[in-house]
Amino acid sequence: MILVWAYVREMAQWILVRRDRFQPGDRFQLVVGWPETVRATGRQIVKLGGPFDDLSQIAGSDTFGDYQSVSGHSVFRPGWDKAIYE
Repeated sequence: MILVWAYVREMAQWILVRRDRFQPGDRFQLVVGWPETVRATGRQIVKLGGPFDDLSQIAGSDTFGDYQSVSGHSVFRPGWDKAIYE
């Protein structure tokens, strides 16, 4: 799950670097999911986001555990790994 968190952080950092291209009240969703070839439905692994402050928390957290401890949000979607590793 280290790689999944790296992608989520990269998306948050990308948006923050381009913050001046967005409106102050804009909200964002960062989604990482399984390819359709792996799972046809229920493909989302992580779905996080919010306003710029939330993206700053994501970008500033080295691990998903760090983010969970400062935000109180669960990182992984329920059932994200169902029937994948069986």
